[in-house]
Amino acid sequence: MSRRTSATRQRPRSGKAATFAEFIETARTRQGLTRAGLAAAAAVDRATVFRWEAGSTTRPPADQIRRACAVLDVNYVDALKSLGELTDDEIAQAA
Repeated sequence: MSRRTSATRQRPRSGKAATFAEFIETARTRQGLTRAGLAAAAAVDRATVFRWEAGSTTRPPADQIRRACAVLDVNYVDALKSLGELTDDEIAQAA
């Protein structure tokens, strides 16, 4: 019996969820964390991190994003940009 990897079970990434998925996965691997490690440190379920990285979550709760960003040492605004919630123009106007 062959064992399927998580990559074969994940849905293809598309749209803004894909950008956020890549943002989170890149930051996590850069920090040397496993998905379970990120989940524990950010106080979210492991399944939540899997959904983020699979691109199946388009609007995660702000408190989860903030905690993950703190753990991953990445900018919260960059996370919002990856979700399509903010644009560079909006950021410039607010400055």
